[in-house]
Amino acid sequence: MFDNEDENKAKRDPEYYYEKDGRTYCIPPYIRRGLDGYAEHGQSGGFIRAAVQNDFATALGRADSTTLMHLRDIHWYIQNELPGDSHGSPEIVKAYADKKRKEREKTDS
Repeated sequence: MFDNEDENKAKRDPEYYYEKDGRTYCIPPYIRRGLDGYAEHGQSGGFIRAAVQNDFATALGRADSTTLMHLRDIHWYIQNELPGDSHGSPEIVKAYADKKRKEREKTDS
């Protein structure tokens, strides 16, 4: 299922590793940027949206092979590093996106 090249790259690429408060995560850099962007702006799509909604059945279908290898760390990153009001269900994610949209509109005006 996994491409050995993807697995080997993840093992040797320091960009995959992120440490904060004694916790270490191994996450593809493009996924971490997407999660951090979602936390900052409330915008996401595809895999990121499914993951923050705790809909891992959909997330599995949208993940590439590299992301699949790191689902556990992605889950823990969401739980530990994203704002508590930003993930958990479709309703919570929608409320968070609405809150961030209103913040953007306030700073744009």
